[in-house]
Amino acid sequence: MTDTPVTVLHREPHGLTFHQTAPLRRAGYVTIEQIADLVEAHYENPDESALAEITGMGTARVAAVCDAIDRWTATGRTSE
Repeated sequence: MTDTPVTVLHREPHGLTFHQTAPLRRAGYVTIEQIADLVEAHYENPDESALAEITGMGTARVAAVCDAIDRWTATGRTSE
């Protein structure tokens, strides 16, 4: 597995801000692959979502992170 830094999500077309990823980074999620695993688990069972349980992750921030990961996945999961 590649360790793509979360800062890649701050670039277009992913569109997250540094502040939107701050709760993830504070919780120790520093790669896109780690966050993608959280998003996948969130989609599978949103009622028991570890993503939504991270301090500072409200509904809007969870939705933005999911959208950014979906866009990252659609672009071929690249750090370029």
